[in-house]
Amino acid sequence: MTPGDAWRWWTGALATLIPPRLRTALAPEATTLVASRHGDGVALTLRGPGRVRAMGTLGAPGQVRWTRHRVALAIPAAEVLTRRVDLPLAAERDLYAVMAFEMDRLTPFALEDVAFAAETVARRPSQGRIDVALTFAPLGPHREVLAALAAAGLPVDWLETAGGDGPALRLRLPGAAPRRHRGVLPRLAVAGALVGAALLVTWAVLAQMQLARTAAVLRAEATALRQAALAAQVAEEDSVGADAAAHALALKQARPMAVAILGAVADALPDDAFLTSARLGADDLELSGYAADAAGLLPRFAAAAGFDAPRFAAPITRDPGATRERFVLVVRIAPGDGIGVGEIAE
Repeated sequence: MTPGDAWRWWTGALATLIPPRLRTALAPEATTLVASRHGDGVALTLRGPGRVRAMGTLGAPGQVRWTRHRVALAIPAAEVLTRRVDLPLAAERDLYAVMAFEMDRLTPFALEDVAFAAETVARRPSQGRIDVALTFAPLGPHREVLAALAAAGLPVDWLETAGGDGPALRLRLPGAAPRRHRGVLPRLAVAGALVGAALLVTWAVLAQMQLARTAAVLRAEATALRQAALAAQVAEEDSVGADAAAHALALKQARPMAVAILGAVADALPDDAFLTSARLGADDLELSGYAADAAGLLPRFAAAAGFDAPRFAAPITRDPGATRERFVLVVRIAPGDGIGVGEIAE
């Protein structure tokens, strides 16, 4: 997912939280000012969600010379031409740029003389090809209207078909760039993104705190085990509790202390990785967290002393907008002296 895709997903998710009527009021892009030929003049119509309102004709007394809405010029559907184009699959990444470059070859017109749209209608991945529907309309008959609208402070953003049986087609003007529209929704989207970033940072801090608490519990467990081993050793010297001391020693040899395991995990993890949870089982350890290259963890843990058979318990994923990959790694704790008591930090 590209940064642009992540931004569109985030702002779209925020917009769904706003009531529909308020969202319409805050987002002027949802309303379009449509211009169309009407006799010798140009009629203006304001079209929004569920409503259409006539705005008179171009140049009428009292007409506003600026609009915060997008402007479209309606043209007859009969003026629109369509042809099917066979292109390499790689062209799908930027159809408009490819069509613009090939316009004078694909049509009888130069790029600056047409408005056009391009859409993939068929994909053939096995052949590395796609079929694209190129829809275009010459601008020659509409130059005068386009100039009049621009002079009135209403530059046209796109052409669309008027009439016809199907839905209106939207044709992009050559070299057209999105105009900035004043509204509250973009500011809300920026504020929402900042709030989301703050929540993400807070979540990371809380995760680190939880990991610190888990480490404290593991250290307490290690201290308790060490004290139990010392007590068993004293009992053995006094010829009392020799069986208990032997059992404690067998437990220590069968599995390293938890804090030693945590230290070995810290040595195996790269500097750009961090954990969100750690679960210690009878003979395995499950680690969840984030890393810049999660796949590179397998060879690191395979080479680390005290661990065997590293594997991923779930597919590696990447959250929208994140720079690290999420992983769930399971390793088997090797029995014996792979991770020794001497590795515990005093």
